[in-house]
Amino acid sequence: MDPELKQLLDPKYSAVLVIDIQNDACHPEGAYARRGRDISLRQGAAHKAAEFIKAARRFNVPVIFTKAIHNQWVESPTWLKRHRRTQEPGYLEGTWGAEFYAVKPLNGEAIVVKHRYSAFFRTDLETILRSRGISTLLLTGGGTGACVESTARDGFMLDYDIIVVSDCCGTTTLKDHVLALERMTRLCGTVLESNEILEQWTPL
Repeated sequence: MDPELKQLLDPKYSAVLVIDIQNDACHPEGAYARRGRDISLRQGAAHKAAEFIKAARRFNVPVIFTKAIHNQWVESPTWLKRHRRTQEPGYLEGTWGAEFYAVKPLNGEAIVVKHRYSAFFRTDLETILRSRGISTLLLTGGGTGACVESTARDGFMLDYDIIVVSDCCGTTTLKDHVLALERMTRLCGTVLESNEILEQWTPL
């Protein structure tokens, strides 16, 4: 085992962040699929993340979920100009599309509602992390080059150690996924596969 990596992944100071694994992005009947996007990478990552989440719970690693939500109160003219003119809306509050896909929070696990790409932007995520003494964030979910990368950059700027769980993240194309992982490796985080992380965790 790598002592430095084992220390970085200490379950006492780590948390899994599950970013926007929701029907509209991952389900064959969701908004992304209806727009004609390839959701296969997101689907595969979602099911892999579900397995990783179960393992993390066995090691008493906290799991925090984010849920992207949009409604008339949070969509500014700037946001709408970019996202609504040519696309079917997604993640609408109160709809099936906004519900979780393949993953399910347990009672007592935190759910952070977000309205922009980064899970840190105007949410209570940092309050949760500081309150729990979390210093390492393990990022899962999608999209790799949008919400995951935005969260990774913001987390690093706030002095969190960022681990990107590569096989538990997905986006529309493999090329975009790989390029995003390369950017995050270079700028703000460590990219590992889920099995590499599990090897560092010792059963209690």
